[in-house]
Amino acid sequence: MNGRTTVAASRKRSADEPSLPTNRTVVDVSEMATSEVAAYARASEDREVYLERKGGRTLLVATP
Repeated sequence: MNGRTTVAASRKRSADEPSLPTNRTVVDVSEMATSEVAAYARASEDREVYLERKGGRTLLVATP
């Protein structure tokens, strides 16, 4: 896969966000081909995976 950035994110839940996970893995997939993003998501089959847009970047987020 192309050079990708992985950032392990940890954040505290607020009373307004009781269902958000506290730990998640975030991968910047902005420069990746769609097939590479799909392959990366399939490799995380035991985790919930979704796409997120932030600051003009596309992130693949995997929750525990």
